[in-house]
Amino acid sequence: MLQMKLAASAKRADSTLAERPAVLQEITELYMTTVVGVRGRFLQSIAKPPPDFINAELERLGETWRVAKTMGSGYAILDL
Repeated sequence: MLQMKLAASAKRADSTLAERPAVLQEITELYMTTVVGVRGRFLQSIAKPPPDFINAELERLGETWRVAKTMGSGYAILDL
């Protein structure tokens, strides 16, 4: 189901500012289930994918923004 949501996302040119957290959540779920092999909201909330993984997915989806790792557990969002 997640793959279908991401595939549907790829059809739109770019997400709005308000949609970005949802896009990041979908990419985090993809990372946790396919790369780490973990399911469950608790682990997804404490483990974040590396920026390179997120940026590759954002590029694949046709998004015009990227992330950079910052101090702590958050990301800085960079518009291209």
